[in-house]
Amino acid sequence: MEWGVRSYQRTMLGSTQVLVAVQIVMTVRIPRPIGFLMALAGVAYMAQGIVVGVEGFSANGTIPGLSAFIFDLAWMISLVIIAWQRPHAVRPLATAPVSS
Repeated sequence: MEWGVRSYQRTMLGSTQVLVAVQIVMTVRIPRPIGFLMALAGVAYMAQGIVVGVEGFSANGTIPGLSAFIFDLAWMISLVIIAWQRPHAVRPLATAPVSS
């Protein structure tokens, strides 16, 4: 039962990351390489989910699992760096309407 739940969890995590990556690649707010790294992580998670579903917790799931963690770390660090480099938006203070 644990293999089935873990397989489903990894496959859904991977497909969610791929869908979010497609959205990132199609928008202009976040750089595309971050989306591509996220998509690679998602594909690696889906591969790990398939391996766990077919073979259980075997050594064949190690490479997809490690690559998913590496790609996750890469896109997360890239996103933090991009966020720190962008200037913060300064909102004007709300003022009362001027009566004439």
